[in-house]
Amino acid sequence: MIDEYALREAFSKIKQEMDDIRKEIRNVNEKLNSISKEDYTEELIESNPVIENNKKFEEEINLTDSYY
Repeated sequence: MIDEYALREAFSKIKQEMDDIRKEIRNVNEKLNSISKEDYTEELIESNPVIENNKKFEEEINLTDSYY
C-alpha cells in the first residue's frame, strides 16, 4: 500500500529543490547578462590555457601566411 502522506512529502521536497534550482539559474543568468561580452571573453581566455594556446597558434599561422 502506498503511503500517501510520504508521497506528498517527497513531491513537496522535489518541488522545493526545483524552485531552488530555478532561482540559482536566474541568478547565474543575471550575472552573465551583467558581464559584457568582451570582458567575459577576456576572462575566459585568461582562465583557459587551451584557448590561449590556440590564440597563439593562430597568430603564428597568420605570421607564417604573411611570409608567403
